[in-house]
Amino acid sequence: MKQQYKRGYILSVAILSFLILDINAQNKDSLSIKGFKELSNLFHKHKKDSLLSLSIAKIYLQKAKSKKDTIKMAKGFHYLSIVNKSNDSLFLGYNDSIIESTKLVKTEFFPVTAYFNKGDYFYKNRLFYKSLENYLLAVKSTSNEKYSNIIKHRLGLLKSRYNKNKEYLMLLKEVYSYNKRNNYEKEYVDYHLSILFALSDAYLRNKKNDSARYFCSIGYAKSIENNRKLFKNYFRLEKGVIEFWDKNYKTAIDSINLAIPEIIKAKDLANLSYANFYLGKSFDKLNNEKKALSYFEKVDSIYFLSKDIHPDLREGYEFVIKYYREKDNPEKELVYVRKLLDLDQYFSKNYKSITNYFNKEYDTPKLLFKQKEIVKSLKKENTLQGWLLLFSIILVFSAIFFGVYNFKKRKVYKKRFQEILKETKKDKLRTTKKDKREKEKELALPQKKIDEILQKLKSFEEGKRYLEQDITLNSLAKSLETNTSYLSKVINYYKKLSFSNYLNTLRIEYIIEELKENKTYRKYTVKALAHEVGFKNAESFSKAFYNLKGIKPSYFIKELNKG
Repeated sequence: MKQQYKRGYILSVAILSFLILDINAQNKDSLSIKGFKELSNLFHKHKKDSLLSLSIAKIYLQKAKSKKDTIKMAKGFHYLSIVNKSNDSLFLGYNDSIIESTKLVKTEFFPVTAYFNKGDYFYKNRLFYKSLENYLLAVKSTSNEKYSNIIKHRLGLLKSRYNKNKEYLMLLKEVYSYNKRNNYEKEYVDYHLSILFALSDAYLRNKKNDSARYFCSIGYAKSIENNRKLFKNYFRLEKGVIEFWDKNYKTAIDSINLAIPEIIKAKDLANLSYANFYLGKSFDKLNNEKKALSYFEKVDSIYFLSKDIHPDLREGYEFVIKYYREKDNPEKELVYVRKLLDLDQYFSKNYKSITNYFNKEYDTPKLLFKQKEIVKSLKKENTLQGWLLLFSIILVFSAIFFGVYNFKKRKVYKKRFQEILKETKKDKLRTTKKDKREKEKELALPQKKIDEILQKLKSFEEGKRYLEQDITLNSLAKSLETNTSYLSKVINYYKKLSFSNYLNTLRIEYIIEELKENKTYRKYTVKALAHEVGFKNAESFSKAFYNLKGIKPSYFIKELNKG
């Protein structure tokens, strides 16, 4: 009875799976006959359904490619980037493809959106110099005032991190004026409040305290009027900072302390860090060193959690080092010396051109360390000169060696490129013919089974199923209704390749033909080409291409474009 039930259950599951597959196939067919506008509407309607929106985006892109419509292709890449927002590699790859494909055909929407998306991605990941690069490219690539305005806001926030305060204020004033003209304060309340907060901060950084206070009070009133509790407390924090710079230290402490509970509730570590920093500075001005120390140490604790800190807050570490030095506590001093060195490395990595930012009150540990190194280096001057001479000689010979090596390598690459161009489809992967008895004997398989597998492999190749991702020996054996041992033997014997090399060869030969015939593919990034032919990433694609053809795909495309 149990066995009968089990068989019935398995049969039910099999029927259900077949029906689901059939429905999915029907859905795909029904989508493929729809026009671009319908597909766009469907994509936006089903954004939350990741599988359906992915199918729609892929079909949209396929249609665009078949019609060789660059703008529609860019839109397809944009939809795919939205679906793959959580996958860093794919998200950046699709935005790169938008940029590459619209270099010569700019629109109101492209490539500005791709640069903006990349700018936001790098900002979120605290790679500010990369974020800045992409926002600047976004501004250059659009004439749309609305897009420019949003990007200017982002640029302004970045300028504050780079201590470019005049530029910060200029950008925020432009953004504020545009928002007022277009009545955004009513249409986009939160966005307008964030502009007021940034504008007040920009005036304060330019030592225009009265203007900072004016816009802060407007923001505070608007927050209450629109029932925005968090923004109300952001403006309380800003008021506290303004009071500090107006030397009203006790009022500053009261205002900041009122703001902190709501900022903690919002888990806004950046502004919480800022609040503690100004509490520390206020208590320092009131000559309460212990209180000041506790708040500056809180700033460090928040940095440990968030892995991000505004460059303004570096000053707090100098206070802590100085405090422990004066209290003759070398262990604690050393702890914060090391933390400050780590912090400077963080700034160097994430900001790059920030070295002239800081106005240091005293020699930083880095400079002290450098001074010691200079003293040591003077003692070793003679030895150093000898080493420098030897190093120079090595550099000269290395330059000659690499020059010759690169010249030879270019010649070899050029020859290989010409050989690939001369290849025809007949030269590609062939099935080796063997004597019937010899085959059966070597493979230990009946001829009927061999012929059956070969025929199915032929269908697999003709149907270009090798372009699908995640194909394994096991999955292919199942789809060909054989086992991995038989399939592996036949491929090894007739194709003279291992399974992975067989799959890679089919994919590489396919993309080479496409690149020769279809100029659109030459605009793709290497990453986008890799995904087109079933590779998971650009590295594995480039390696497979090089192993098969002896040159990199980027070189092959560059040489094709020359022709």
